[in-house]
Amino acid sequence: MPEEVAIEAAIKGLRIGPFVAHLAREKLASMHEVYREFEKYCKSDNDYRKRLEEHNSQKKQVERETRRRRTLAKMGVVLSGKLVGR
Repeated sequence: MPEEVAIEAAIKGLRIGPFVAHLAREKLASMHEVYREFEKYCKSDNDYRKRLEEHNSQKKQVERETRRRRTLAKMGVVLSGKLVGR
């Protein structure tokens, strides 16, 4: 099978998205280049997902703390000499 056919089949087999658009602009010449681009994209996607999970986790912690403080403020609980929530 000619390498151009294999490259085209590999790209056509992907779900439409930013990576496919990137590959369409790059015009890769070998399967080795296709593999290298796959590796780079997977690494960047994994890094992005990890950062997003960390961000969402921090956001949830802040939201939980805010709810806790509001609940305590409604109950009139005082922490550190201040009325909570004020």
